Amino acid sequence: MDLVKEKYLEINLEVIPYSGNNYSSYVSSKLETGDMPDIYSTKAYAPRQMDLSDKLIDMSGYDFLGNYSETRLHDVADNGAIYLLLCQIQYPGYGFQYLCNILDTDFLNTINGRYWQNDFLQGNKNISNSPEMRKSMNTLDKWRDIGMLNGDGDEKNDYNTKMIMAEGNTLFLLGTVNNFSGTDTEDEFDFMPFLSEDGSSNAYIANVTKYIGLNKKLEENGNEQKLEDALHVMEIISTVDGMCSLSAAEQSDVLIPLKDFEIPEDSAYKSMEDALNEGYVAPLIYDGWEDLSAGVGEKMLSFMKGECSASDVAAEIDAEQNLLQDNSERVYTTVTEKIEKTDCAKLVGICFAKAADADLALVSTNKWYTMEGDTAMNTKGVQCPLYAIPITEQEITAMLPTGWTGTIQTATLTGARIEELAETGFDKFGDGEHLFPYTLVTPDNFTIEKDKTYTVVICGASDAVQEEGNIQDTGIVGLTVCEEYLSQFDTFSASDIVWE
Repeated sequence: MDLVKEKYLEINLEVIPYSGNNYSSYVSSKLETGDMPDIYSTKAYAPRQMDLSDKLIDMSGYDFLGNYSETRLHDVADNGAIYLLLCQIQYPGYGFQYLCNILDTDFLNTINGRYWQNDFLQGNKNISNSPEMRKSMNTLDKWRDIGMLNGDGDEKNDYNTKMIMAEGNTLFLLGTVNNFSGTDTEDEFDFMPFLSEDGSSNAYIANVTKYIGLNKKLEENGNEQKLEDALHVMEIISTVDGMCSLSAAEQSDVLIPLKDFEIPEDSAYKSMEDALNEGYVAPLIYDGWEDLSAGVGEKMLSFMKGECSASDVAAEIDAEQNLLQDNSERVYTTVTEKIEKTDCAKLVGICFAKAADADLALVSTNKWYTMEGDTAMNTKGVQCPLYAIPITEQEITAMLPTGWTGTIQTATLTGARIEELAETGFDKFGDGEHLFPYTLVTPDNFTIEKDKTYTVVICGASDAVQEEGNIQDTGIVGLTVCEEYLSQFDTFSASDIVWE
């Protein structure tokens, strides 16, 4: 934002905050419903598989494309059109990705393997009728047999796994962490590719963390000035400084697809530069596979712990293939109109409070702040609306404060304190300035007595509130509660959000 203001003082930017657990689903819902900002960003894009011509502007004729590497432009070209530009690339992990990344050292990353992926997504092939894939699954056994896959880390917390690695008794870490510092350990660390059996097809997995495009509505009559402003913003973004400013990460944490970008000498990626230039890279497999990622990912984590076999993982993939064409069995309800964040906070409060047998609820939402040049957002609150589409686990986890596995927390507070918090908000940073709004959720016709003590579900509690309210973890998974609640409704709208 500062870079834009330096050159174009007249342009006003409004940032829509999101720091939830399922960004991919959130931006996918915005794209599907057309409820997009002027400048749209996403993490997943498959050119030639997704027709975006009626959603986003073709940017192929604009001068700022000259800043990009030809190779990277080819990656996003759709029959000559450019609807999304990739901005940042990293090298990731996690259950579903572990599976795909390891198989990318074998058949999956060959030309025939790419064809197989497309056939699988179309429902024409699976593992059981593909000898190459059945053989490739044996690679998983080899990784586990030599100890490279195991259950020694913390599957829910990368920081905890990182600190186990920092103790110095572990050879390698499989995860998303790459930012060891001198305060963590005196040891030095480096990137390791996903290893093939003989080393000839090792693979670093390229994950594009941000694509950027322009809303097609900017080309409508009356939006000429907004289009001009948006193009100026894209001009700034299409510079090294602009792309670095898009991320809260340090420059060394990302690779940038511009001609004049050089990997810094102190970057964690510098040591792999030759391998990247020589093509030892495979694209992250995710787009189009979303409905399989949770179930197959959990099965892969079970395999890593020694709880099932590689054939069980293969069977899980084949069993869930039908969800790629029809996931209606996983639809909990259909939202008939957009439900805004405040109403979603009320929905969460009702669901959680009823499940935890609480008297009422305080549910925070998100805002955009910057602190010391970095973004500062709320990861503990409701993140986004529910859009007018069929609602699956993907849409719920995008909105929900607890994501997939988080649990409901309660505090014991007086009525006066609850009303005070509802007025001031969630003081996440303890500075009394960067506050996130609470929605106070109570049963209908409920009167709060100032001197009475209540059990309150709380989504987002400062350290002070956690201590004074003797915060408790109920152990109840928020996602399960929300899924069960929404399952009561064939269709759902804001008018159905009632606590009787």
